[in-house]
Amino acid sequence: MSIFKDIVKFFTVFFLLTNASRIFAQNQNWYEIQGAPYLTNISDRLEYVNFINQNTGWALHSVSGKIYRTTNSGLNWGEIFTSTVIHAYRSIAFFDSLTGFLGTTLDTPRALYRTTNGGFNWILITEFNGLKPMGMCGLFKVNDSVMYGSGWYENNARVIKTTNIGATWQTFDLSALAKGLTDCYFFNQDSGFAVGWKGTTYGGDARGVVLFTANGGANWTTMYTTTNQGQNCWKISFPSRNIGYVSLEKFGNSAYFLKTTNSGATWEEKLFLNRNYVMQGIGFVNENTGWIGGSRNSTLYSYKTTNGGDSWDSVGVLKNVNKFIFLNDTMAFAVGRTIYRFGTNTVNIQQVNSIVPSKFKLYQNYPNPFNPKTNFDFLIKSTGNKSSEVSLNIYDITGKLISTLFKGNLKPGKYNITFDGSNLNSGIYFYSLQAGDFKETLKMVLLK
Repeated sequence: MSIFKDIVKFFTVFFLLTNASRIFAQNQNWYEIQGAPYLTNISDRLEYVNFINQNTGWALHSVSGKIYRTTNSGLNWGEIFTSTVIHAYRSIAFFDSLTGFLGTTLDTPRALYRTTNGGFNWILITEFNGLKPMGMCGLFKVNDSVMYGSGWYENNARVIKTTNIGATWQTFDLSALAKGLTDCYFFNQDSGFAVGWKGTTYGGDARGVVLFTANGGANWTTMYTTTNQGQNCWKISFPSRNIGYVSLEKFGNSAYFLKTTNSGATWEEKLFLNRNYVMQGIGFVNENTGWIGGSRNSTLYSYKTTNGGDSWDSVGVLKNVNKFIFLNDTMAFAVGRTIYRFGTNTVNIQQVNSIVPSKFKLYQNYPNPFNPKTNFDFLIKSTGNKSSEVSLNIYDITGKLISTLFKGNLKPGKYNITFDGSNLNSGIYFYSLQAGDFKETLKMVLLK
């Protein structure tokens, strides 16, 4: 009997360890990034977030005219630009770390700005092939040279396009099909969607519309018009080529969203909540698991589905969310009252002392085994007048990266980080410190 129990225990542990990566992906949660800008007004929000890779991203706050940037996977955010003129930010997208575009909703020809130094300075774009856009609520990078934009949400339904990294822009007038546009999504440089509304009064007789082009914006077709009035298509999310979702902003009565299972050929209008909810942000990490946010109400923040939108459960951490961006199945960001990250929550790094060590060193975590929290101590030695580029990562038993606890520059000293493994399953994990040419990896055990 003892041998049998040992065999069962072995295969149980083996299953947990070999499936740790998959299980972890399912147990990821959203958390507030400590140190990110936080808006105290319960009706305020950050408008947009955009990343060019897992390290570098930007976020906008329209009311203050501020732009924030991170270069260490969202762990730290710095204010890089504050406008004294523009206070209607709506969207931002970058081709690379230097070249990016900023959309506004001023309902004037000042709709689009360009930066060539990573967002520290912006220049108004005045030349368009076609009508000038009056606002840009959505920007979508297709590839290294092609980008689309759509806007604005109340009027002047226009789509813009560049095929040369923003050197020139073409405008498509969609006013015959829509009154306003809020977002866009493209499968490739020719095929994609723009969403918004048609009617005469925003929030009155408005009906949401989904528009499609198969020839790079030259021609557009209405794929769906909502059956319910007083709605506006707000954000669009495609977790796969076949499955797509659109949030429907509605003030009062029941809230709905749209779903397609055939690449947007047909759409279904599905009930979200049978009560008032001002829906805006929508994002899915896979075909079935996603989130809706947006309601600027202190008790109705956000909801999660794990069955493709058939049912939704309330989650409190995401507040006033307007935009989600998913980089992969274990890393995503959202903006609302603050900046949120999808992953395993960690606390801020703490400098224990400023004594200059003579070497780099990573200590064994304590306690070990742990449940659910443990501590990491490490030493950063002097490298002259410069701080060291440091990263501390956690890997599963297969060697897959599951969390970056810290990535950035550190001065010499001793540091501590507390890690919370509440969302992980029992098993063996590895943590690794890298600083310049130094790298050390140690093993830890989570027992629940």
